[in-house]
Amino acid sequence: MRIFPLTLSKKLLSSFALLLTLFTPPIASADVQEELSEILRHDEKMVDNRMRTLGRQRPAARSAYASFRLLPDGTYSDWVIKRGSGDPSFDVACRTAVDSAGFVRFDVKPFIVVNASFRCDANSGSASLSSPDVIGGGSDVERKIAQRRTIHMNTIKIMKERITGAEKVLGPNHAKLSESINFLANEYKEIGDYPSAEKNFNRALTIRKVANGSESPEVAQTECDLGEMYLAKGDKTEAEKHFKLVIDMPNLKPQAKIKTMQAYAKMYLKDSKQTEANALYTQINDIMAGKISAKPEEKAVEKAVEKAAEKPIEKTKEETNGSQK
Repeated sequence: MRIFPLTLSKKLLSSFALLLTLFTPPIASADVQEELSEILRHDEKMVDNRMRTLGRQRPAARSAYASFRLLPDGTYSDWVIKRGSGDPSFDVACRTAVDSAGFVRFDVKPFIVVNASFRCDANSGSASLSSPDVIGGGSDVERKIAQRRTIHMNTIKIMKERITGAEKVLGPNHAKLSESINFLANEYKEIGDYPSAEKNFNRALTIRKVANGSESPEVAQTECDLGEMYLAKGDKTEAEKHFKLVIDMPNLKPQAKIKTMQAYAKMYLKDSKQTEANALYTQINDIMAGKISAKPEEKAVEKAVEKAAEKPIEKTKEETNGSQK
């Protein structure tokens, strides 16, 4: 067995450690991510301000897409036009906006990869920056999406804690839990975690069927929410199945079906089924106008009561004799 000298072994270990460093993606802390996000927001504002002047007075609307690296000393490198506008002067204006922006200095990374979108019309120009190095990206749209996701994630955490606490007191299948579970399922739907959403919707559905009845407004709400979740997921067949379950409930009041009918109509519109959508909207309008306000058996009872009220009240013999006296 050959034994390497100690000095050589140390060199090999150092090389191996370097390779691990190179091929292991860095994990940025929350503080670093916040700083990166601030840097990108500042630099985006600077480039956007320059494009408002440089991008105006074009014969037609233009757009271009480029990438580059922000460097710690406030400069940039590796400029690449990924998709040109077809107007060389506009492409030059895009780079001029970056040249004259005045980027902020930083020391948290060796460089920041930036993707830049440029647009203009006859009146003004604009620019937006995003980066794979920054969680949530850098553009306004990406930041808003990231912020909404953070809000939903925090809500999920709070609701899970509340449900766990309530289960210890009420048990896992208490009727009062169903509203919170259904709410939690909708929060999962909002962040695109469809397996977790489906699991919680089905749990709420099971509890509500036992506690409220299989054709109750509570069950209809969860069935409709399930349909909307499948629609968001792209499964229109399953979505339609749950919408129809609610609409076909014979013992559910029409007013409790409106939300499901609206969701079903929107699905029809997305599929360009205008006739079917219009039919549902007509029914919704009739319900809201009071033209369809009760189930057939309820209407029969109402008519019987009205008919009885129209008949003269017949006095009993005792009442008649009493009045004569």
